[in-house]
Amino acid sequence: GIPRLNWPAFNWWSESLHGIARLGLATSWPQVIGVAASFDEGLWWSLGDLTSTEGRGKAEGAGHTYWAPNINIVRDPRWGRGQESPGEDPLLTARYAIQYITGMQGNHSKFLKTSACLKHLGVYNQETNREGLAAVVTEQDMNDTFLPAFEASVRLGKA
Repeated sequence: GIPRLNWPAFNWWSESLHGIARLGLATSWPQVIGVAASFDEGLWWSLGDLTSTEGRGKAEGAGHTYWAPNINIVRDPRWGRGQESPGEDPLLTARYAIQYITGMQGNHSKFLKTSACLKHLGVYNQETNREGLAAVVTEQDMNDTFLPAFEASVRLGKA
């Protein structure tokens, strides 16, 4: 914040993969991998919408940027955070992300209801040494598997 301007600090994030976290008691939806397995795009949109509604109600002056959705491709179930992601299919992950993001951000022509912040990075599904791991994948794998959900989320979901 800026004390001399009486401007409070901006709490720039909160977790919202399956409901609002870090803001006290809140609704918690089922884990993302289970929700994605429903193949119900209306449900995905509704969960994004309900998450942002609850987030705006609980924010109490905090920012409205929420870290969600996690669109990392999960290839190995031993990765400790696979339940946070829609799974291994790039198309399903992209479609899930578009619906969740547009539900979170709302449909106002000028203002966002909340701001979705995609998680995490392409080829980010390594739990140990993840801050310094040199993830090596082929260009084809990067373009066909790991990046499509990110591109769709930005282009179509407007994240």
